[in-house]
Amino acid sequence: IARRSGVTTTSTTPSVGWVYEVLKDKAIGLGALICNQGAQYSADIVSASRTGRAYRHVRIVVDTAVTPVRIVYRRDLTDRGWPLESQILTQLTSGQSVQNGGASRVSGGLR
Repeated sequence: IARRSGVTTTSTTPSVGWVYEVLKDKAIGLGALICNQGAQYSADIVSASRTGRAYRHVRIVVDTAVTPVRIVYRRDLTDRGWPLESQILTQLTSGQSVQNGGASRVSGGLR
């Protein structure tokens, strides 16, 4: 990921050529699975009660190519256990506030 953000290109069309530079021969055959732009984004969402004793964890994929934007996939992952760093749960159960506790991450370019 760090390598990708540092790549500069003179082309007006984004490229996935950086994948070969990073993965070398392991990149063979990945071309059909990788795209340089996308309209689908995934998100892992965690919501917790103020005490941290109750929480939900879901993964969704949204399609932004349609209006209105729609959720095309949703899966409840709560049964897999607490998904964040254990110190966040400790802070919640002790009544402390959590600052930027679940750094948001969005990924795109799904096919």
